[in-house]
Amino acid sequence: MNKIVYQKIKGTRDYYFEEALKLEFVNNKLREIAKNYYFKPIKLPTLEYQSLFQKTVGNDTDIVNKEMYQISDRKNRKIVLKPEGTASTMRLILENKLLENKQNDLRFFYFENMFRYERPQKGRQREFLQFGVEFINSSSIYSDYEILDLAITILEKFKIKNYHLEINSIGSLQTRKNYIKDLKNYLQTKKAELSNDSKIRFENNVLRILDTKDQNDLLLLKDAPKIIDYLKKEEKDDLNLIIKFLEEKKINYKINPFLVRGLDYYNNLVFEFVGDKNNILGAQATIIGGGRYDSLLNNLDHTKDAKAIGFALGIERLMLIANDYIEKNYSKELYYVILPISEEYYEKGYKLGQYLRNKNKNVYINYNKQKFNKKLLWSIKNNFDFAIIVGNEIKNNKIILKDIKSKKEKEISIDKI
Repeated sequence: MNKIVYQKIKGTRDYYFEEALKLEFVNNKLREIAKNYYFKPIKLPTLEYQSLFQKTVGNDTDIVNKEMYQISDRKNRKIVLKPEGTASTMRLILENKLLENKQNDLRFFYFENMFRYERPQKGRQREFLQFGVEFINSSSIYSDYEILDLAITILEKFKIKNYHLEINSIGSLQTRKNYIKDLKNYLQTKKAELSNDSKIRFENNVLRILDTKDQNDLLLLKDAPKIIDYLKKEEKDDLNLIIKFLEEKKINYKINPFLVRGLDYYNNLVFEFVGDKNNILGAQATIIGGGRYDSLLNNLDHTKDAKAIGFALGIERLMLIANDYIEKNYSKELYYVILPISEEYYEKGYKLGQYLRNKNKNVYINYNKQKFNKKLLWSIKNNFDFAIIVGNEIKNNKIILKDIKSKKEKEISIDKI
């Protein structure tokens, strides 16, 4: 009989030991930064109805067409593992009536497992961890400033420098309709040269062609009309205010006229913080991406309206890019191992452990029936900071405290630990 081999599914990963501690550090750091901007945590379900993303993300996007993990439950309802968080956040707001009689804005952040069936690569898995922020019910240009400032603060706090910001305005729905008409006319004569994906997009949603990664498509788009030339006065004014804000903050940015993001719900400002050539993920790897989605709530419920803006970042990518900073800062806590020199001291060791845990110390008690020297070697290999050796001294309420790294040890009273 063949032995069954159990292993993780392609495109997923395990976190354990040091990597799990680093992940916890990153999540705590992001939570701290988000709370500084008065964003509140939410927790979203893993499962959502497929129709939610068809309605919001768009039927012609890669996420809906190619990447969603789809399930039919026992009642044959179409369910998916959520591929992104903004649509789920809007569903949460509608379902729980969070905007009923509410004049003020809502500010949420979340850490969620997301799922997309795409080719696994460095910093991109099929099951991935995402941090997102959503600033809802505010049309003020200052909400754009706050969101951009929050993203910049995250990069600064994690000591990330090899990046630049790409921005664009894709205007209102009417602006896009005017632009799409001319874009389609421009591409009509080049349709035969487009990639297969772009040929499909030409028929279903020509704006999605601007998302292409195909090199030949990019060459064909080189002289295409630019959506920025179709913006209304108020849309241009808003973009100019964003530019002024970035220049005052001395942010390295550029206007990318073909940046539309991969989701149908965006309007006006869209942006991506992109890695430079010295970035560990390589040039053009997106670190943070987001934009405005003023019509998304209304798209789900025509009786509701709330302007909104937000962004998301991949935790795995952030951990790769900010590895040096995380490595130096993630392990601030001290870890103690209690080593009774023999079984007769196990009870004393146990009681000492409870005493120290009540003082908020991180304590492991080694009850293994090994020789003492082997226990000590094990403690060194497992990166404990201090060994507390419990022997005859405990009768006088004292122990031997050994600094694992320096190998220095001294006898001290328990209350001095």
